[in-house]
Amino acid sequence: MKRITRKQILTGLCVLLCSVTVWAGEITSMNIERNGQRLKVVVDGGAKVRHFALKDPHRAVLDFTSTRKRVSLPRIKKNNMIARLRGGEKGDDYRLVVDLKQAAMIRVHESRSRSSNRTMFIIDLISGTQRAETSVKKIKSKATSSKKSSKGIMSKFRFSKKKRNVLIAIDAGHGGKDPGAIAQSGVKEKDVVLRIAKKLEKLIDDEAGFYSKSIRHKDVYVELKTRSDVARSKKADLFVSIHADAFPDRSVKGASIYVLSHKGASSATAKFLAEKENEKGGLGRASLAGTDALLKEVLVDLSMNDKMSESVSVGQSILKKMGSITKLHSSRVESAAFAVLKTPDVPSVLIETGFISNQAEAKQLSSDAFQDKMAAAIFAGIKHYFIHNPPENSYLAGKYK
Repeated sequence: MKRITRKQILTGLCVLLCSVTVWAGEITSMNIERNGQRLKVVVDGGAKVRHFALKDPHRAVLDFTSTRKRVSLPRIKKNNMIARLRGGEKGDDYRLVVDLKQAAMIRVHESRSRSSNRTMFIIDLISGTQRAETSVKKIKSKATSSKKSSKGIMSKFRFSKKKRNVLIAIDAGHGGKDPGAIAQSGVKEKDVVLRIAKKLEKLIDDEAGFYSKSIRHKDVYVELKTRSDVARSKKADLFVSIHADAFPDRSVKGASIYVLSHKGASSATAKFLAEKENEKGGLGRASLAGTDALLKEVLVDLSMNDKMSESVSVGQSILKKMGSITKLHSSRVESAAFAVLKTPDVPSVLIETGFISNQAEAKQLSSDAFQDKMAAAIFAGIKHYFIHNPPENSYLAGKYK
């Protein structure tokens, strides 16, 4: 019997998935009214819409869930609000992007017909002195005006059934019996990264719309697989593993970011660090009990490939911010087979904050002021990514009134 290859299985799965798509709705009408300040979108079916605003440049983004478009986008006549309309498929959803000439607040009104399965979405774009830069600004203004602590506010957000915060799982590398790399001065990697992780945790929890889950809060050893399993069990939106490693050549220095690679390391340094980090833990994959071995591997790979793309994007965002406060070892996101990054359903990045084997960087990494800067840069990159790529049903993508 001829053996079925992985490529053939992938092709078959893709064909199968594409062929069974069931659309919740079809956009059958779209027009602009009131000098460009109002759009009307009519959908046949039970589609819903998520929306948020972005800046630089200003634009409104509307995602119609499980929907396809059956009409052409309306022509833009002279108006003081809309520069152009554009749209396209985003998975099973249809994304409509409204390029704006100025900042605007978005209001969406939904009107369902009783006699037919039709829904009209009326989208108002409200300009004025009150600038709507992003939904995050709205959340933050509510949080800072409250007399409650930010932790209390976060707790209230967290248990909302309709919307949720973006969850960042923070992994301080090594710990307990595993000190990690040790500088010539005696400074241990496990101590440095734990302090940075705690500072990052505070920044995340103090920011409305976000909250964190730390893998280790103190000097304890945690197995590599357990670290990623915690992130997966909590359904984290991002897993961040923080390190400050060493290299035989003590002149090597600079911060860098790594994501998972199936095909081998992207550089000799990446290969060396991955092998070094993996020595103390197993590689472990997602459990798919009762599934054929080859199919199991293919399904996990499909999931990983999707999340790896997100990992690279968020890694680039963090790397850009880190580059403003320290030297970078690599200006691009590197890849290697780090065991701790093998989370099929969670985007994951490993951050090397510097090389503790380099005397100058060891001194820098031991500085409380530099640790503050590093934590702030990491969070700035995370925040920038999720503002522009808000998870479904999160406050960052929410409809704040």
